[in-house]
Amino acid sequence: MSDDYAALITTVILAVLLIGTVQTYTLLRAWVNSQVEAVRRGVDAHNRVAAAVKDGREPNDEDLQEVVKLRRPHHVVLQAWPAVLAGAVWLGVCATLVGMQIRVLQWAGTHEPATNPALAEKAFYVCSAAIVLLVAEGLVRTLARGISGIRQATQSYEALDPQERAGTLTAIAEYARRRAQ
Repeated sequence: MSDDYAALITTVILAVLLIGTVQTYTLLRAWVNSQVEAVRRGVDAHNRVAAAVKDGREPNDEDLQEVVKLRRPHHVVLQAWPAVLAGAVWLGVCATLVGMQIRVLQWAGTHEPATNPALAEKAFYVCSAAIVLLVAEGLVRTLARGISGIRQATQSYEALDPQERAGTLTAIAEYARRRAQ
């Protein structure tokens, strides 16, 4: 480790630490918000069920389902597990980066420190892993959103009966024939 390398690695650590802290906050906030929203929906549904029973009406099935979810908190927690997992990973990365930064600062604060190649190597690997995680997390998040969008789009798909399918295929063939001319 040299003074120049310590300055360089400190810059990289602090940059990734800044991004990691924002990611951790964003992911954990999303998890907390989903929990609060789920509880709010459950409480609102509970109030509507109680009002229906009080008025002698049959409670709405959707409201009953929300009340059941509220009584089983693990269902609520499991809905947001990707955010919790990603937040925990970033929390671990940030803690590792903070620990590494403290060691680099401790080395830099020593009067005439030894070169300590082991510290330089470990700092390199920690920073490299954090940067790879940063890039991979962005790719995974983008892919997950794409897959989620495709799933939502295909949920509205209605299967065609044989006659509708034949008519659709005929229309497509006619379109292709017109385009070829």
